Amino acid sequence: AGLVVPPAASRVELTFGESPPTELRLRVACGDVSVKLTLDKRWLGKTVAEAVVKPFLSVYNRRQPTATPPRTPEQAVEIHADGAKLPSAKEALRMGPLEALGWHCTRVDLFFSYEAVRAAAKPRPMLGQSVGHISTADYREATELLWTLRKLNKAD
Repeated sequence: AGLVVPPAASRVELTFGESPPTELRLRVACGDVSVKLTLDKRWLGKTVAEAVVKPFLSVYNRRQPTATPPRTPEQAVEIHADGAKLPSAKEALRMGPLEALGWHCTRVDLFFSYEAVRAAAKPRPMLGQSVGHISTADYREATELLWTLRKLNKAD
């Protein structure tokens, strides 16, 4: 019978459930600048600072006016992965991409000032809250459509 783990193996990795991805496709953005990155196994073994932020900043800094000092990864005050703020930008920069961003992350937003964070925060209406003005006729049509889809009537 063959051995599952060779005796000369110096390290054994066990994975239960879904195995980690071998690549991660991301859209990294800051302000109006957005870059698509594909991280293969080589890049997934690096830190977020090396694999995600530095390649993005090489493009970002070239697109900024010459009077603007170039950004560095350490200047990031917040990092958002798929819209969710990571607990600490400084810690995330030192972690691996899969650990910091998650296995299924598709978008990373970088913020270098708290003003940029506030400007990017869009108030989202809560469930049932009006987004804007809607005419009475449109409202009636929408509620009738919901009743029809849910097989309800006005008595329900």
